[in-house]
Amino acid sequence: MRKDGQGVYIFLQAEQKKAWVGRPRLVVPLGSHRSPTVPDLLADGPSDVSDFFESLQNHLEHPAFFLIGPHLLEASRPELGPKGLLVLPALEIELDEAGAKVLLGSPGPLLDFIDPLRDLAVPLPITSGWSAWESEEDNSFLQRVESIVNLMAGRSGKSILTRRFSRSVPAGKDPLALAALLLGAEPGMGAAHFLELPGRIVSMGTSPENVFEVIANRLVVDAVAGSRPVVEGRQDDESELELFGSEKEGREHGMALDRAYSFAEGLCEPETLTQVFARKIRRLRRIRHLHSRVGGTLKHGVNCLHAMAAAYPPLGSYPAALRQVEEPWEVPPMFYGGMVGRWDSGSDCSAFLNIRALEIEGGSLSTRSGAGIVDGADALSESSEIMLKLGTVIDAVETWLA
Repeated sequence: MRKDGQGVYIFLQAEQKKAWVGRPRLVVPLGSHRSPTVPDLLADGPSDVSDFFESLQNHLEHPAFFLIGPHLLEASRPELGPKGLLVLPALEIELDEAGAKVLLGSPGPLLDFIDPLRDLAVPLPITSGWSAWESEEDNSFLQRVESIVNLMAGRSGKSILTRRFSRSVPAGKDPLALAALLLGAEPGMGAAHFLELPGRIVSMGTSPENVFEVIANRLVVDAVAGSRPVVEGRQDDESELELFGSEKEGREHGMALDRAYSFAEGLCEPETLTQVFARKIRRLRRIRHLHSRVGGTLKHGVNCLHAMAAAYPPLGSYPAALRQVEEPWEVPPMFYGGMVGRWDSGSDCSAFLNIRALEIEGGSLSTRSGAGIVDGADALSESSEIMLKLGTVIDAVETWLA
């Protein structure tokens, strides 16, 4: 598989039952105006955000897969690694009605890439495989959470902090087999991605929410916030009733929804802005989230690039003043917390928040998760929720390595 060294990418949009799978035809390190090659991903990247958008604009006439890190504004720090890349696709496919199988439009050499994903309903046991992972000590992380909880007492807004986990990967393990486990375990996801550039990096994830989508000039924005764990042996509706009834989770969700409205208001015709749905449940394997969506018709002259600029960076504390107290990344985040998505054409675009994700680089696998701390949060609960959000990722890795 992939003997030609060209790598492979996969992008699935679960709700729309769309998928794109193929070999990268062209890798464009964003901000580069030279003929791109894979080693170019080691370059410093764009000198500023205008270079970044100029690079995207140059390729909008082609359908494209993109993956962008959360640290584009820190382009002066080359140790952060690639800020983003753009891959022109080779194949488009559709999912069947059950969302369980991949149907190819035509046969060809890419069939080999699809084999591990042909049946996405992969059984995945719940594991307790945290012992092999390296991370910050539990007490140290809990103290960090407690300090943010105290900071947020009586304040409005949300403060983000993350925890990273890493472990080594034995030689010869196929990352695409891991992707099959991870993607198959989360049928309720918003979107999933897999990207492999041989000798450089592998990125994969199952995002629960979009940053935005533009379809036929209509913008839709997710608000996914407020959560409850899935408890083995307990009826789902009990946890969901608790989630609907929690004042703290409801307040957190309300802030996310207000933020989605504020984002859409700057891009849409005011009279077209509506709430598509309110407080549904996004059911993931290990966790449940409150999920609302707003939408509207884009203003004349506004397109995907304007939406990307307005949304960037997609993960961070708010209001902006709280970002000054965020702790710096202890290890460069690469693509976690950035955007992953695809253009169908020059006008339609889907961008999803790259969380519930992992990366493989140089024989090391890493993943991380974050907590959004609001007024009234409990430090121990927030610390536990971070582990819960990563549960499916950890289960997939442990099954893959077993």
